Amino acid sequence: MTDRELLELAAKATDTELKWHTDGTAYARRNGDYWAVWNPLTDDGDSLRLAVKLGWVHNKELRGDAPQASVPLRPPGRNELERRV
Repeated sequence: MTDRELLELAAKATDTELKWHTDGTAYARRNGDYWAVWNPLTDDGDSLRLAVKLGWVHNKELRGDAPQASVPLRPPGRNELERRV
């Protein structure tokens, strides 16, 4: 699976509208007609927003003043392991 296919599936899962530039950069619609570069594979802000939209991150538990986020633990799939290498 290519990075573009992964991004398209992630966008579809979160109802994010994407446009593609000729250089392969993905742009997501933000706040009306504003489009911004969107790549949760390389941008930690985009990946966190994606995880929140998918319900993978929640901060119901509070310790002190800082909210604690938790992500369901599951073993990474074969493709995820190969991407990390």
